[in-house]
Amino acid sequence: MASSSSSFSISVVILMLLSILSKPTVLDARNNLVITNQISPKHFVLVHGACHGAWCWYKLVSLLESGGHKVTALDLGASGRNEVPLDDLKTIDDYHKPLYSYLESLPSDEKVILVGHSMGGYAVSSAMERYPNKISLAVFAAAFMIGPNLTLSQITTRLGVEADAYGYGDSTYTTSDSSGNGVPETILFGPKYMIAKMYNMSPREVKNSRHFPKELDF
Repeated sequence: MASSSSSFSISVVILMLLSILSKPTVLDARNNLVITNQISPKHFVLVHGACHGAWCWYKLVSLLESGGHKVTALDLGASGRNEVPLDDLKTIDDYHKPLYSYLESLPSDEKVILVGHSMGGYAVSSAMERYPNKISLAVFAAAFMIGPNLTLSQITTRLGVEADAYGYGDSTYTTSDSSGNGVPETILFGPKYMIAKMYNMSPREVKNSRHFPKELDF
């Protein structure tokens, strides 16, 4: 998961991508990249990070749609408006299933630009392997990028080390056994942690919303 300090860079990455992809590119006689003035709408599929949902993309969805693009923001398993019970998610693939199902439902000739943020990078990496013919481009926006030399287990181990060093404040965990000493299986970010680490650059009116108790000091 990435802190809110990455939010600006995420917006810059997406907007730069949009500025290029919104117009078809060609090569001139000297192989120089030329951007034409004709609009070429794209289909963006947005994948949220840990403890979030499709709702977190609402500003980017509006920006992309105002540029004439099609945008699909998905809720992964037991996230956002997805009604699958958390206890039904036994594997990471169960968590990613809404993305897999959506890609499978696309027409055979349609390709999308897949964008993942933070833990959403896991889903993007997996989808690229499963559905290479459905994805024209993948964007890892401050996201975990799994590759030949960086496995899921290695990233998970590193996250565990950072969690021990820095802590996640009032966030809560469930583990693989009732003692609380087993392998962490789920995490729910606490409001104080989100204010201090994830949304510390958000407008004050957002922090004062019903999602954050008024007694919290920020």
